[in-house]
Amino acid sequence: MGIPIWCLALLPVILHAAPLPKQFQNEHIIHCVKELGIEKDDMEKVMDENHHIVDGPVTRSLARCYFKEEGLFKNGEFVTETVVDFNTNVTVPFFKPEAQNPREVAERAFEVCKNVNDGDTGERLVHFSNCMISELQK
Repeated sequence: MGIPIWCLALLPVILHAAPLPKQFQNEHIIHCVKELGIEKDDMEKVMDENHHIVDGPVTRSLARCYFKEEGLFKNGEFVTETVVDFNTNVTVPFFKPEAQNPREVAERAFEVCKNVNDGDTGERLVHFSNCMISELQK
């Protein structure tokens, strides 16, 4: 799920940018980066200094590809169990390593963010990811 969720972003000019953390780099993000022809320099600007995904056209394309490849989003809907599992195993440990019950934390964040529904699919996925990040940073 998550922040996945987090492998998005890429505006041409970003003042306070950060690279995508290694925890979120996997074969799916690598596939999407290659498929979309995203340059390495652009991947260095995926997140802002607060670990939020930078919104933009390339980011939205990357989000659509990544969520599809991870099986997190199908037919316009989040795949709840897959999203919660992803966040339990990847996102929660990154943002809340002290969490006693990562699944419960992931489920709570998902409940808050699952109805984010603004813009096209790519924009929705970026905003959902940023909602999850914000919830996990609380």
